[in-house]
Amino acid sequence: MKHIHGYYSPKDLYNSIIEGLKKVGKDLSRVTLDDLQPVDEFHIRGDVATKELIKLANFTPEMHILDVGCGVGGSTRRLSHRTGCCVTGIDLSDEYIDAADKLTRLLGMQERVRFHAASALDLPF
Repeated sequence: MKHIHGYYSPKDLYNSIIEGLKKVGKDLSRVTLDDLQPVDEFHIRGDVATKELIKLANFTPEMHILDVGCGVGGSTRRLSHRTGCCVTGIDLSDEYIDAADKLTRLLGMQERVRFHAASALDLPF
């Protein structure tokens, strides 16, 4: 498990994303989900797959969704934004969770989106 954690724990990830946004001229006080799209969803097919999941799952706003392996939280935030649901993301990487938390606060989505460093094999709730 330590080997997996080390592989998926890039250092200073949040600041790297912020520097990338600045380099392309983004105003950090007006960052949107779409601005984060290039770095936000690591899974195969990215946002296309997230949209398909939403369509197939028939989520309703009163549901609370768990996103296992959330990375930096792109799918987690998009699920909440598009469905109105509360969404909790978990990932093994503390660095990913730190970046996910900070990006979520940057977007003002922290009321409906939360993150925990955790394993799907040992959930904290």
